[in-house]
Amino acid sequence: MMMLMFVSNISFAQHEDQITILEQSLAIEKLQKYFETDEMGKVIPMIIVSNGHFSEYHNIDHNGKKAEIYDRKKNIDLNYNEAFVDVKKFKIRGNVSILKFKYQKKKVKVKLHKHKGKWKYLSLTVRGDGDYYKHFDREI
Repeated sequence: MMMLMFVSNISFAQHEDQITILEQSLAIEKLQKYFETDEMGKVIPMIIVSNGHFSEYHNIDHNGKKAEIYDRKKNIDLNYNEAFVDVKKFKIRGNVSILKFKYQKKKVKVKLHKHKGKWKYLSLTVRGDGDYYKHFDREI
């Protein structure tokens, strides 16, 4: 029932924009070094806690694998210290999107801009655990 309410509040285009924004935000090359990897050096499958900012029924691809999405942290059974994306803010206003999340001890903010119908990377900020990284890369 919750999914039906959520889906009815957004159009198909908004739904597609959300998926595109999430996939592109998590795929930014400069962000990959912060994600947990396996023994082969490949990023492990992504676990995302949406906190109600978007549907847990989105089909999000990350590095060729489907991300596991949960509405709330209490709905998942994490192993001790298992890494996950904890979404704090997700907004689309006009042609700008903002995604803020915590990943382990890092706070991440990704901005994308829609130009000529395509979402483009605008900026990335990573803070926490003694690190501070900010990068602007207007692709428009």
